Amino acid sequence: MIGGFNLQGIIATFRKRPLLWRTALILSAVSAAFTFHNAPFFRALDNSILNARFSATPQNRDFDSALIAIDTASLQAHPDWPWPRSFYGELLDRLNEAGAKQVAFDIDFSSRGQSDERFAEAIENSSVPVYLATFRQEFQGAPGVIAEISPNPTLKGHARLATTTFPIDEDGIVREMPAYDPFSHGNVPQLALALNEREPFEGLRTINFAHDLRELPVISFVDVLDGADISEYVRGRTVFVGSTALELGDEFAIPRHGLQSGVILNAMAYETIRHHTEKYTAPLWVSVGFVVIGMLFATQSISRRGIRLYTILNLSALAAIFVIGLISQAVFDLVIQTGMSHISQLAMISLMLCAAADDYAAKIFRSHMHVRKHAAILDTMMSSNHDGIVLVNRLGRVESCNEQAAKLLGCECRKMIDQPIEVAAPSLTEADYSDGPALIEMPDADGEMQYVEVSRAEVELPVARSRYEQRREVRFLKLFTMHDLTAQKQAEQAERDAKEMHAQASAAKSTLISTMSHELRTPLNSVCGFADLISQAAFGEHSAPEYTEFGEMIGSSGRQLLGVVNDMLLATQLQSGDQEMRTQTFSLEEASKAALERASTRQAWTSPTVKIEVGETEMSGDYDLTVTALYHLLDNASKFAGKDGTVWIRADDETHALIVEDDGPGPRTDKPEKLTALFEQGDGSRTRSHEGCGLGLFLVDGIFKLQGGRLELGEREGGGFRAEAHLPAEIWKSKSGAVAA
Repeated sequence: MIGGFNLQGIIATFRKRPLLWRTALILSAVSAAFTFHNAPFFRALDNSILNARFSATPQNRDFDSALIAIDTASLQAHPDWPWPRSFYGELLDRLNEAGAKQVAFDIDFSSRGQSDERFAEAIENSSVPVYLATFRQEFQGAPGVIAEISPNPTLKGHARLATTTFPIDEDGIVREMPAYDPFSHGNVPQLALALNEREPFEGLRTINFAHDLRELPVISFVDVLDGADISEYVRGRTVFVGSTALELGDEFAIPRHGLQSGVILNAMAYETIRHHTEKYTAPLWVSVGFVVIGMLFATQSISRRGIRLYTILNLSALAAIFVIGLISQAVFDLVIQTGMSHISQLAMISLMLCAAADDYAAKIFRSHMHVRKHAAILDTMMSSNHDGIVLVNRLGRVESCNEQAAKLLGCECRKMIDQPIEVAAPSLTEADYSDGPALIEMPDADGEMQYVEVSRAEVELPVARSRYEQRREVRFLKLFTMHDLTAQKQAEQAERDAKEMHAQASAAKSTLISTMSHELRTPLNSVCGFADLISQAAFGEHSAPEYTEFGEMIGSSGRQLLGVVNDMLLATQLQSGDQEMRTQTFSLEEASKAALERASTRQAWTSPTVKIEVGETEMSGDYDLTVTALYHLLDNASKFAGKDGTVWIRADDETHALIVEDDGPGPRTDKPEKLTALFEQGDGSRTRSHEGCGLGLFLVDGIFKLQGGRLELGEREGGGFRAEAHLPAEIWKSKSGAVAA
């Protein structure tokens, strides 16, 4: 009950009496048509249909008119606009000589111009009628005040006057023309009627825009002035003279042809009147009649005719109404506004199809209940488990299975359906489920052994009997779920093998470290010690001074080799995670100087200028490892910066970064992060000029990672190489100041 009305009762009444509700819907549509026929939406729709009709019925009739166009070429030849009136006098003389029937100027001659007398003389002496344009327009700056524009008195007395005013619709498009324009001194006929000497009509008439403008002869004004032969184009024709140049702004939007100049619009209006093809708008009752016809088709019963026939009938009715309007406009010059008919019919068709779709959905649901039961079973099976699944009904026959189950059992699903489970998959029935899931070993299609865990469960599946009923019927099923454990078993075995190999590798690595520590470091220390004794002449002066130099070279090479051994041992410990940290607080300046002192003793040291700019910053970490990292960064920078280069060691308190950079050639790779790989070298060619085995940056990266930091490598701004170690804030202790060395 709504507002005192029993809505359900009203709907039930309409369902029982189809003729009653069809009549009610048709009367509602008729009432809406009378009420809203002038609504902007329907006017725009009818205008669009009008345009479509013009486009669908082009006419290739010969034009009785010709156009002398003041186009862009004419303006370029004579750019001083407005032109002297003598140009138009000369043009008029040429048109008389060429045999024009009559001449109409769609140009504003209201102001006095140069050589008005010449133009007036040409008009007076013309052997054919000459029409000049007059029009009414709203005065600029004064809304509602209409200005009447007429030729100046010098010209006005020698020519006939006609209005060139056209009403513009709300959408900015010109479609109709009046018979006359009311001036203060009387009605002035429209130019098209005056040229055709037609009696005026009341109201407006629609212009025929179906003409093909390509058939209209158009001659450039400047060509006429230059002496071109125009008799072929203008003899026996009405000649329009006006602007077609966009620069002069005399443009109108018209149906089918888009934006066209005013003089072309006047020519089309003239041709419309000459051929008696002006369009009359049909009375409103004709449009309402088409609304009734469309509704009679749209309210047909779909249940009797079927959706396909109903759709075909209504589409045919829509097309027929459009064609009737098209023929009426093209043949009988009667414009029937069918927009309301199309909209009402389409709206009713949509409503009827929605209702029919609802009814058909209910029928389809009821007729496909059995299919939906199987779909529900399949959905349950797939949503319950992504493993192999086999469903068995209460009779012990396979009802459904998925591809994974067929793959594990080594057969095809279609061959298992409706087979007894003992025949289709005997391994499932022979397994023991007393203690839960059973582990079954079975060969796969290639004969390889696979391990499958099988679970069995009793399932009660409720299925709806009807779309509108709450009752359910219960189906009893056995659900076998098969989980492939082959990969898991293989992974477990691979893990055991990997652990064993890792243990063997760790033992071998420990043996290698121990062996290298004793077998390499001890002899090298001895070599370095004896080399120092020789170089220092500890047992007296040498017989030859070269021995001292040789001793220094032996000692330097030995210490270099010892450093490589120590670096390899450190690299091994960093890789294995056996390297321990000895945390202490130390000054970065102290660590930098220690690293510089160590690096400068190398034979390959190039003695660049080193600037230490770390201030009084301290950090809490492993002092020896930090010195080793700085030593390798300095050694690397020395190789590429050279004797004349500069190396900087800086500390950035904001980012907690320790920075080492040089002004050398910079990284020779577009991926500098790869330089931290073990044994990776910036210059890997066989002809490289710098020594090293690719351990330095690997050690630097490992040392800073051990202390919780990260290493970034890249190009220095301005050229060179930049290594930036970002350290955790908790181990960074910032103080202001800077020291240069």
